[in-house]
Amino acid sequence: MIPNLQFYSIYLSNHFKIKSQIAAYFLDLNEDQTNSFLYESGLTVNHIEFIKTIKIDLIQAFYQSVESLFGLMSGLENLDSNRNIPDYLINAKIGDLHNFISSFEKFDFCYEYLSNKDTEINGKTYSKVEVIFYFITLVISDFPNTNLNQILDEKNVKGIAHILFSIANAFNREAHNSIKHGLRCMLIDKLNISVNIPDSDNSEPLEIPEDFTNFAGQKDVLLYYTKGPKGDNVATVVCVPINIKHILYLENSLNLLMANMMDQRDIVFGKEKPDTFQCSIFDYDDLIKNKFDSNSNFKSIRFGSPQ
Repeated sequence: MIPNLQFYSIYLSNHFKIKSQIAAYFLDLNEDQTNSFLYESGLTVNHIEFIKTIKIDLIQAFYQSVESLFGLMSGLENLDSNRNIPDYLINAKIGDLHNFISSFEKFDFCYEYLSNKDTEINGKTYSKVEVIFYFITLVISDFPNTNLNQILDEKNVKGIAHILFSIANAFNREAHNSIKHGLRCMLIDKLNISVNIPDSDNSEPLEIPEDFTNFAGQKDVLLYYTKGPKGDNVATVVCVPINIKHILYLENSLNLLMANMMDQRDIVFGKEKPDTFQCSIFDYDDLIKNKFDSNSNFKSIRFGSPQ
């Protein structure tokens, strides 16, 4: 059994951050820059195939990070001292995890889940936003000179609720499976495409909505194959518009939440206590204003020293 303390200290909390930043770097390159990289790297693929692969990898990493985030949330929401988090994660059923993710598709649920004070420790009650994302507040006496108002402020709670709501609605289990199981997918970047209708000689035109505009005005649709209605083993084509900029934004937000969860636990349970550290806070008004800006500068709060 892997002890929780070791799990917190070795967890790769920046794993998905690194993957998304690598993707963002290549997606920001123009065609000449990309071709120069491919030539110098000895990769004998064309520019279009390379960029589509980067996008598919980003989408897949995002779906995987969503499962990781909510899996950790479900494991960490309970302060049972006997719960071993690694054991909990490997024994959790994937269907239960997906149901947990689906419950966050409604904003009201997200906000109530975070704000309800339903966890009691030594006679004091805490909300899940504190227990999950600001665990350090449970031992705040070790970090003086810190104002908790910013953490418990309604704008921050609503901001995190908005992020969880957006992430849950962007998650697509079938698309996720189509990528990781046999690569049953492709990216289509034409404005008008047609898909054959099963058992018919006709085709149905598909239009990509205008608001799904990505880098350099490109428009992306993830086309994947899945089973039809229950009991139907015939492959069905599904097309999902993908906004790559928005995926990068959500991934950035998710990575900050992940760091809040894991880094604070590493500090609380670790042997070495830093004199100061900082964690992210999420102003709801700013999130709504900058929701398609993957380079948004999120705010942070510093613990342990005058701000």
